[in-house]
Formats: sequence, structure tokens, C-alpha cells
Amino acid sequence: MRCPSLFELPAAPAGCTGWPWTAEGARLPDRMEDGTPWPPISIVTPSYNQGGYLEATIRSILLQGYPNLEYIIMDGGSRDGSLAIIRKYEPWLTHWESGPDGGQYTAVQKGFDCSHGEIMAWLNSDDMYFPWTMKTTGNIFAHFSPIEWLTTSNMAATSSDANAILFWNEKNYSRRWFQENRNLHKTNGVIPQESTFWRRSLWEKAGGRLDGRLHFAGDLELWMRFFEYTTPVTTNTPLGIFRYHEEQKASVMDNYIQEAEDIFKRMPRPIWLPRLLLRILLYPLKRLNPDVNWFGTRCDKTKFDPKLNQWVYVISFLS
Repeated sequence: MRCPSLFELPAAPAGCTGWPWTAEGARLPDRMEDGTPWPPISIVTPSYNQGGYLEATIRSILLQGYPNLEYIIMDGGSRDGSLAIIRKYEPWLTHWESGPDGGQYTAVQKGFDCSHGEIMAWLNSDDMYFPWTMKTTGNIFAHFSPIEWLTTSNMAATSSDANAILFWNEKNYSRRWFQENRNLHKTNGVIPQESTFWRRSLWEKAGGRLDGRLHFAGDLELWMRFFEYTTPVTTNTPLGIFRYHEEQKASVMDNYIQEAEDIFKRMPRPIWLPRLLLRILLYPLKRLNPDVNWFGTRCDKTKFDPKLNQWVYVISFLS
């Protein structure tokens, strides 16, 4: 499906202006400059009684101007007016349904099961994309075929009224960082789910499933399985906006951290070696391949693409 224009969608509610109400993303041509089609992107939104935020989420997806979108909404049987909002946008939805679903991650799983896009992601019903999110994502996956997993190094968040956006830069997302970053009470370092996309091929290699038994940290459990096959590529372009409000599950951070700690128990801790000993052990490898920084973090495949007007790079660490 081609994303609708601003004037095709229902009018914004009174008093709502700017993105994603009275502004839209750039209308992209059917094909990229080199003649290749834009990769199909499948987005799933799970929702339950989020009527105060859901419409902004929907519009931030539909107003991307992207020519090859598959958008699915899975509602858990809301009773707060969410269904009226969904029906307003039904002509531009690939699929939607409402009813008891067994929880957020089960709902996302059901949505992915009826999706077909090469690129996959889910966006919760209180978060939003930027106007350029799908253009950036589609360009990166189309021009860098080895990339299987994409996220951002520049995270963004807003409050319930979305009057201001806070930006901050996160550290690299290497496998070693993920293995060692277990004290979330201290670091709060997580891969931003609302800014993360991946290829269907990686999803299938990692089991093609979310753990429906989880209630808070299902994204972290999925990343753990993704790390068995690849490391996420980071772009310095912000992709998703996380919204803080009192009703969200993430506000109960202690519950998220407890569930995350249980997930980390399934993954062995990395072997820690003093840096000097590590240099001694890896010295023969350094002689064999002096172009690789065997002693720390490195950036692989760093490249500035003029078409994307941004740097794209892979962060990795000896693991």
C-alpha cells in the first residue's frame, strides 16, 4: 500500500497541529533513484485502551509518504473509544482486529504472522515515528544488503502532551555491551524498540516468534536471540519517539528490570580478561590482520552515502 497524503486522511482533531496532525513526510516516488523498488515494510501496532495516544501513532505511520507499507493494528478489546479511531483509518490498514489477545507480545506475534514485508517492526500505540523514519529505513536496507538489523544511536522521548522532544545519544550496541549490561537499575541501557527494524530473514533465523509469556521485556528477549546471528547497525538519524506517561507499562520500571534479569539468566556472562592479558593473547591475530582493532570497539563498513545524506556504520566488539 502507498501511504496516503495528509488530505486523504480524516482531519486532525481541533487544536492538534504540526506532526503528525497538519504535517506529513515527503511523498516518495514509487521507485528509488536507481530504479529499484522500495523494500516493503510491515509495521504492527498492539493496542489496548490507548485511545488518548493511538491516533497520533497511526498518523505518524500513515503519513510517512512511503510507497510500500503494510500496516496492521492488533487491539486487545479496548473499551475506551479506540475502535472508533481505528475505524476512521480502516481504509489504509492492511489488517486489524479487536478481541482478547493474551497480552502485548502475543498480539504483536499474531500481527507478524499475517504480515509479508521484507522489513519488520512494531510500534506501540503510545509511541510515534518521525516524518523521515521509513524513508531512512528503506534506503538503508535497500542500499546495504548485508544489514539485517537497524536501530538508532540518537534516542528521542516526549511527554504525554508531546509538546517537547528530548534527544540523547546512546552508546554502541555491541554483543559484548549487551552481555555485560545486566545491571539495568544502574545503567537503564536498552536498545530502543520504537526505533528498531529488522529483515524478515533474521526474524526467521531467530525463531520467528516473540515470547508471549513475557509482559514487559519481550523486546529484550528478541534482541538476545538476534545477537546470536548479527549485531545491530546504528544510524545517527533518530527514528522513533518514546512517550512517557503514567498509564504505560514501562512506567513500572522495576517490573521490566526484574523480567529482564530473568532473561539475562538464560545467557552466559562473557569471559572477562585483564586488558593487558587480552593484548598478549590476541597479539598473533593482530600480526595476521593488522587492519582489525582486536583490542576494543571498532566501526565496520563506515560509509557516508550521499543519497542518504548520513553516515551508516556497524558497531562491533570482540565477543
